Amino acid sequence: MRGVALQDSVFGLHPIQVRSNEWYRRKFYHMLDVVGVNAWLLDRRIKSQLSQQDKIVPLIPLKTNLAEHLCNRGPVNLTRKGRSSSGSTKKTDI
Repeated sequence: MRGVALQDSVFGLHPIQVRSNEWYRRKFYHMLDVVGVNAWLLDRRIKSQLSQQDKIVPLIPLKTNLAEHLCNRGPVNLTRKGRSSSGSTKKTDI
């Protein structure tokens, strides 16, 4: 089994469970799942070609590790562009 059939069978074995009414959250988590499964399949294929069968990481610990790293990432500080909202203007001498 290769390609999409293998990916679909992995999704069937280890589905993600998202309880959200927002469609965009379900799509986001599905895309994260697709990225994780594709990375795992690629890693597994490369290690089997290099005869490193003992170094293949199972899918569940890989997903758990990915989730822990994303949770520990912390909030993102966004800097806004443009004029500050404080109303202070900086005067320059010309």
